[in-house]
Amino acid sequence: MRFLVNLTFSQRDLDFIIIKDTSDKQNYEFETHTMLLASTFIEFPLLLKYKGKRINNMRPYVVAGLNPKLDLAPKKKIPPKELPKIRLKQPDLYYEVGFGMDFYNSFSKFSIELKYGAGLNNVVIPDVTQYTQTFKYMKSNSFMLSFHFE
Repeated sequence: MRFLVNLTFSQRDLDFIIIKDTSDKQNYEFETHTMLLASTFIEFPLLLKYKGKRINNMRPYVVAGLNPKLDLAPKKKIPPKELPKIRLKQPDLYYEVGFGMDFYNSFSKFSIELKYGAGLNNVVIPDVTQYTQTFKYMKSNSFMLSFHFE
């Protein structure tokens, strides 16, 4: 079992295609709106790590488990030029699976790890804006490349 508290910085880009109001009902004009959702997560992953056989100074492994995440970004004030914004619920719970390789040195260990995480909860907070009314639910998916020094 492995429990490593993490601080993660991430950004989600949501692209919306909006039909602009025009007087001509035959020809529509479209506008693209990109919404940047920056997040700072505190993570509390509880993962099972299964190690393979050590070959020279390397050992492969796989990991799987649950990762509760708490997003600190919703507490910060949104600049007016970035409005409207979609608000996200917190905390979120992810399941994660991945693999990696441990490299052993004389006095330390270095690991490279690639994980996939999928959110289990609906994270969008419904409100009266046109942006959130288009979603029934929204779940997060992520790929993570991690480097561990021990």
